[in-house]
Amino acid sequence: MNLPTIRVSDEVDQEIRRQGGFGDTHDTVLRRVLGLDKKGASPTGNKRAPHGSVTGTKAYRPIILKALLTARNKAMHAAAVLDEVDKQMRGSFTPYDTEATSSGAVRWQNKTQWAREELVQEGMLEPVAVAGRGVWKLTAKGVTEAQKL
Repeated sequence: MNLPTIRVSDEVDQEIRRQGGFGDTHDTVLRRVLGLDKKGASPTGNKRAPHGSVTGTKAYRPIILKALLTARNKAMHAAAVLDEVDKQMRGSFTPYDTEATSSGAVRWQNKTQWAREELVQEGMLEPVAVAGRGVWKLTAKGVTEAQKL
């Protein structure tokens, strides 16, 4: 496929980058903004998924805890945890889990991030200030809970 070159001002370029997420290209951002991105469309055309149609955060928590329990230093980079969740949940996701949210994030990944936040609030994962940016790390309480699974 031969793609045309378009020129945009620095201001437009910065806005495209601001609206993009990790892994987005100028093309994917523009497709989303212009309504051309059908793969991220809701199965029903709704902006929000109906109640009960999305896998809840509780489903992701044991996968996170088990993955970190087996990791070196009981810690992993966020991307590696998301890969593990994807491996274990693939085939179990609802159609809504795999669609993009209004921010452009994949819903199951967003829910996994929220599950992480719940685990931090409950003292089972270290906060960013302790673990480091992009690193998920079990606390002693988290190790104890993960060993029960």
